Amino acid sequence: RPQFRELMFQVYFDPEANRQYRGNPLLTDSEFLNAEVRYEWYFAPEQRLSVAGFYKDIDKPIEAFTGFNDNRPETSFANAPRAVLYGAELEVQKYFPLAEWFDGPFLSSRRAVVIGNYTHTDSEISVDADDTVSVFGTAVQPASNFFVDGSQLTGQSDHLVNLQFGLESESGLSQQTILLSYSSDRVTSRGPAGLPDIYESPGLRVDFVARQALHLFNTDLEAKLEVRNILGEGYEEFQERAGHTVYYNRYDVGTAVSASITVNF
Repeated sequence: RPQFRELMFQVYFDPEANRQYRGNPLLTDSEFLNAEVRYEWYFAPEQRLSVAGFYKDIDKPIEAFTGFNDNRPETSFANAPRAVLYGAELEVQKYFPLAEWFDGPFLSSRRAVVIGNYTHTDSEISVDADDTVSVFGTAVQPASNFFVDGSQLTGQSDHLVNLQFGLESESGLSQQTILLSYSSDRVTSRGPAGLPDIYESPGLRVDFVARQALHLFNTDLEAKLEVRNILGEGYEEFQERAGHTVYYNRYDVGTAVSASITVNF
């Protein structure tokens, strides 16, 4: 279903994308045909290897498209005629007891965990000559004015990699985890009529999360520390034509640090 702001015909600013948006009240719900096959092997307690393949047939997927108003990008939304999305996923989770290698009280009471996930995805929009699209404030138009047959869906990266390296106590809540996430370049918005699509380059993101159980004043507590985007990766998107960059948008995001204490009842 379209989100409320995707339906609202009013300009609003999204600080995450650093641009203006305007909704389209003529959006309709998308319909999905979803198929998935998965093999899972639990080779030890809490440890697994899984392989999956998936396929989605989507009728009227909601796609973002961007035009330029006074040289400022403004994004709206429309229903593409149809699309397919398919791919494969590999995931593994493995524990390593550290008592076999370390004698110290801190490490010997813990185990290391490695969790890895890789997903390869591809997609394709289908546009026929008689397909139309409805955008509020304009006449019904040929869908080819907004969408190119065979192009990828917005928001779809060919490659997604997630790696998690952590330490955790086997006797109670005490976890320290480093998370690495990588996404290859992906389309964020269809370009205006006749112009290339706008791409985002997410790159590599590194986070750190620690959780620790505490007992203070006869109360069970959980302390949590999060350090997000350690490398300070910024938001970057671009539009290229004939080997030249015709639009570029980048701004710094910075590193976010948060800490909290929760009472466990």
